[in-house]
Amino acid sequence: MKAIAIVEKDKTGKYHVYSKNLKTFIIGEGDTVQEALDDFQNTTKEIIDCYAPGKLPRELRNLKFEYRYDLNSFFCKYDFINITKLSKRVGICDSLMRRYKIGEYISAQQLAKIEKSVHQIGRELSEIKLKV
Repeated sequence: MKAIAIVEKDKTGKYHVYSKNLKTFIIGEGDTVQEALDDFQNTTKEIIDCYAPGKLPRELRNLKFEYRYDLNSFFCKYDFINITKLSKRVGICDSLMRRYKIGEYISAQQLAKIEKSVHQIGRELSEIKLKV
């Protein structure tokens, strides 16, 4: 089964990962995105390991997650991405992008615009061939 996992930063500065569309409550938290992801994966394993053989609920069988990041978590996980240059590529003022990163409201349309550019960059990078 494929489930959605949300990765986000709360107002206290902690990062959280939680499953959005499972009946089983799974959560991870940490001081960094990676700590929260590791905790989430560990919690998932512990929950699955608690079930007796043959008693694992269908939703937890062959479970895979699709991770969805808020902008703060995205920029922390992929900290090599230059916000100013990405903003220029997307066509958004870099100061606005920085405000989005710290949690200011972002419309679905703006978020889709950013996501589209990030996916395009990913496709471009996957086509690169380096010379030896």
